[in-house]
Amino acid sequence: MKDEEVQALAAEVCARLEAAKRKLWDDMKRLGMGPSNGWRITEELRHTVTGTQWTFRPVHLRENAPELEVSVAIDQAGRPLDL
Repeated sequence: MKDEEVQALAAEVCARLEAAKRKLWDDMKRLGMGPSNGWRITEELRHTVTGTQWTFRPVHLRENAPELEVSVAIDQAGRPLDL
């Protein structure tokens, strides 16, 4: 793979990761879950047969988190996958 292609793929993956976090924050804020009342985002990274998957979820030290998550996945070659 050429350097330009690798850089373009990396930029696209970074943009998707940032968009996923922004979406989760937006969803959390609609539910009243923000940093000012103790909510954060946790990140989980898993390697699978098809590639790598990042999953972002809300987390709080004392509160139970709702079933809310956003994921981003890439294949073995670093190309983003649609979930």
